Amino acid sequence: RHLLPLSLESPFKALRGRFCLDDRCLHFTDESDFQASDYLFDYSSVSFKLRRPVPCPPGMYCHPGVGVDKFTSKNFTTPQPCYESFYCPEGSADPAGAGECPPGYYCPFGSKIACPSGTYCPRDGHWDPVPCPPGRFSGMVAISKCTSCPKGFICPGFGRVAPAICPPGYACSKDLLKSPNPRCPAGFFCPNGTTTVDPFRNDTAYRPYPCSPGTYCLTGVGFSSVVSGDFNYAQFCTEGFYCEAASNSPRGNGLCPKGFVCPLGSSIPKPAPKGKYAELLGTIKEAKCLPGYYAPTIETIKCLPCPPGTACEDEGMSVANLCSPGTYRSSIAKDGIPCKACPQGMWSKNYGLRERGECIKCPPGSVCPSETMVN
Repeated sequence: RHLLPLSLESPFKALRGRFCLDDRCLHFTDESDFQASDYLFDYSSVSFKLRRPVPCPPGMYCHPGVGVDKFTSKNFTTPQPCYESFYCPEGSADPAGAGECPPGYYCPFGSKIACPSGTYCPRDGHWDPVPCPPGRFSGMVAISKCTSCPKGFICPGFGRVAPAICPPGYACSKDLLKSPNPRCPAGFFCPNGTTTVDPFRNDTAYRPYPCSPGTYCLTGVGFSSVVSGDFNYAQFCTEGFYCEAASNSPRGNGLCPKGFVCPLGSSIPKPAPKGKYAELLGTIKEAKCLPGYYAPTIETIKCLPCPPGTACEDEGMSVANLCSPGTYRSSIAKDGIPCKACPQGMWSKNYGLRERGECIKCPPGSVCPSETMVN
């Protein structure tokens, strides 16, 4: 009657289109209180209620005549356990039940149990889940084959439920990796999840990146920040040298050239400022020009002597001071560092006299009784 077209006055509910994942369809709502009618017998006149047969419990099978749901070994008037590696759904009448355990499940005591995550059940009739081997993982239940570890991840150990991201300083460029395969190339750093050791690939963002200017990276560096002494991080370029981007050595691109200075962590040589000089290769800090010398431009390799008519009395001068009126100076060797005074009997009102002969003799009728006379 369940297959025939139903009238609107049908006394029961059709089962058409119903499906059950856990054998619920075997149960009837009135299995403990079955209402029946018979023209030969009036069931309403008795005190007891009729019952329907109850399905055999899951994992067991029942011979004809079973009257209880409790298992007693070798007593076939009670439910008996299903065969090993077979499963018996509710209502089974045979020790083989519904057949061998399907892939993705295991059947230890006649019950079909989904393989938990981290394991797999590869074949029919499996009785125990198998842990996923290294290089594979299983994030779902009831699977028959573990998933391969993808690029950019590693799957160490057995029974992994999720892959681990590739650690910093390494690249995971293959599937099925148990551990990272290549170290990050020198001059570059590899954040976690790197999938290639080729830093010039532009088809992926998971590649090595060049270390910052002013630093250098050995192989296996995972971070661009600097932690001195920890070579998993970038390191500052050595004093006296300079390092452009992607440097792979503490000496970077070589010694600092003359006229420039390179302190610790230099990305480019810095020109020596005015009034200072850098005479040698690999200079770390510039030096001030000595008294009597000056540096009028940047990138000075050697300071210049102050020209005649000027004086450089302090160190680190970039502009030579003109000798004031009443004084003169020709050279360091002859007149020393400061300007010298015009002698008695001579005077000068002009700046920047270059020799004694430029001082003017006092004219007749006037006197110049002291040095440095300006009128």
